[in-house]
Amino acid sequence: MNKFEASIEEYNNKWSEYNLVTLNNKYLPPWLTTLFVGLYMMLGTFQVKQLGGTISLGTFMATINAFKEVGAELSELYGELMEIQTTSGPLKKIVYFLNLPTDLEQRMLVNQQRHNLAQQKRTEARKKTAGGTFQNDKGDTVFAVDTVNIEICGLTYTYGLNNVTAKFAQGSIIAFTGSPKGKATLLKLLGQVLVPAPGHGTVFVPSHLRILHLSKDACLLEGSLLHNLIFNQEVSAVGGMDRIMGICKMCGFSKRMLKRLENSENTDKVKEGTAQWAEECSNTDCARLNLARAMMMNTECLVMHMPLIYYSDGEGLHSMKVLRQHVDERGLYLPSEDRVFRRPRTVFISSPSAGACQEVDQIFEMSRERGLVEVRKQKLMPAEE
Repeated sequence: MNKFEASIEEYNNKWSEYNLVTLNNKYLPPWLTTLFVGLYMMLGTFQVKQLGGTISLGTFMATINAFKEVGAELSELYGELMEIQTTSGPLKKIVYFLNLPTDLEQRMLVNQQRHNLAQQKRTEARKKTAGGTFQNDKGDTVFAVDTVNIEICGLTYTYGLNNVTAKFAQGSIIAFTGSPKGKATLLKLLGQVLVPAPGHGTVFVPSHLRILHLSKDACLLEGSLLHNLIFNQEVSAVGGMDRIMGICKMCGFSKRMLKRLENSENTDKVKEGTAQWAEECSNTDCARLNLARAMMMNTECLVMHMPLIYYSDGEGLHSMKVLRQHVDERGLYLPSEDRVFRRPRTVFISSPSAGACQEVDQIFEMSRERGLVEVRKQKLMPAEE
């Protein structure tokens, strides 16, 4: 028997003992009522007039009924007190956890430092580029703020992150491979899920960039497939139904899922339960759903942990091409004439090996011995070199 099975057995034993005690406590008031009625019948019988007492037989019988009524009411009161007693323990735990110190002050401090550093770097980038813009090698106009790199400086955290320093250019796909410990933590730090402790380095993402962190497992919400894709927003807020359908087709949705998506287009069906379609979803379908959500939200900085884990090799390569197109076009199914005015899209992913990272621009290998090492380099923007 392993530790998990032992803990389950211990929990079941305690739960059985608790149920036995509760059952015995429920019988206590009726037993006491019966005991007092019996004592009164034995001792109070001699108070009846027929036996030389002073009270009538009707009064004697009415007193017995009064004892029964009082016993029933006390039994209900005792039951309420038992419920209060059983809820007091969990209530104390809830109050304890609700009053634990939070990381709000630390997050406010980190966010303020991020804003100040971003303002400083934007000012420096504008000074290096006359007028705040310049022409890149392809002849496209590049804004100075788009040359500000995402940086990790002297970061020390648990799970193998020790004095990590790295730079990532906007508008690129960056992959982390290698050691099984450390990649998820690093992605959470980049996605602002975790914040480094004061004095243990910084994780800088320009403050004008929206960040979206996606775990490898998709969480399904109550509602239709459309509701799960757009999180109960208006369809027009994510670009309309044509964009939604286009992204879902690009992400590899099956014909069955696409048909369900078309059927849930009506607003009166948005709140239907998940049981009608979620039970038919495999892990791969949920991974496609996760990817489609990210493409629809269209944030400037996308952080994804193990996005290819549920795909086959061929479909994983296709998903990487979707991310590549998302970065190159600065958002999927958006007007091409507005592309130059949109912020660059940056994607961070983790992968168990570098074999699936054919479409990425930078690859970093993480190991306990060497830390974070860049194995495929990318040229940084001119303003940041």
